[in-house]
Amino acid sequence: MRDEQGISLREAFIEFGLDPDRVGEAARRPDELIGYLEAHIEQGPELEAAGRSLGYVSTIAGARRFTLTVTGETRHAGGTPYPRRRDALVGAGECITAIERMAKETGPQGCIATVGKIEVTPGAVNVIPGRAEFSLDLRAATDVQRDALWQDLHAEMSRLCNQRGLTFDYTETHNAPAAPCAPWLTAAVQDGIRATDDAGAAEPMRLWSRAGHDAMAMAAVTDIGMLFLRCYDGISHHPGEDVLEIDVARGLDALEAAVLTVAATADARVQPWASTPESRFRPEYHERTPRQPQELKAADTPLEHPLRHAVPPRCLR
Repeated sequence: MRDEQGISLREAFIEFGLDPDRVGEAARRPDELIGYLEAHIEQGPELEAAGRSLGYVSTIAGARRFTLTVTGETRHAGGTPYPRRRDALVGAGECITAIERMAKETGPQGCIATVGKIEVTPGAVNVIPGRAEFSLDLRAATDVQRDALWQDLHAEMSRLCNQRGLTFDYTETHNAPAAPCAPWLTAAVQDGIRATDDAGAAEPMRLWSRAGHDAMAMAAVTDIGMLFLRCYDGISHHPGEDVLEIDVARGLDALEAAVLTVAATADARVQPWASTPESRFRPEYHERTPRQPQELKAADTPLEHPLRHAVPPRCLR
């Protein structure tokens, strides 16, 4: 991997003062960790629609990705009547329509299926496509839901292609399991939300994350919990991504309260190794008196918060 100046990732590591050969030493062992908490914008419209600043995450969607290929016969458009055509693009179009239909049938809390890319061969205006290759991104709150939909989709796309005299093939390119949030960390996040003046904070809003997060990687080594913040129109990874300052402030207070709750209960979860001299759990850490999150002002009033100015201004609205 090199950048536009031809500098490799390894060279950049070394120039920055890092040793790529020692990167494994930065890994954390599961027995060194208590848990992982993450705050993130929702990347969806549900909090905004509900008039809420914050929500807690129940699970992060597991994703499977495929390259799907429909193969027919390349022939001249003018000289081939419809009964003789084996049009790969038309077959792929029927498959794509079936993907959307069947995903919708799983319900609003069911699966999400997206075709984001398609390539047609040979790609000439007067030639019947002999091959169409397209992507499929498949997500759900649980692996069982996701995998069941894939089996149904595979059977339906095979049927559609077969009735048109086409061949259907696929290659799986990615498979990440769903990452459920740990109940005890979820409870801490819920308590953090309740400590704010968010509308309906007494009953925190439950969401499952359709987007992937760093917490998915951390779930391989420790328990995870997540806090969602409202974002404008559910937009993310785009210049239009935006948040309200009051939501950032409430999010900071909720996350702080969650961290303090976890710290206060950490002793009960620490393994025997934690009492050894090399333990990262210092006595003074456990003896701290948890602070209550600061009082929040009215939602329409600018809010002062110890970390408020750490938020990039362009992210504020």
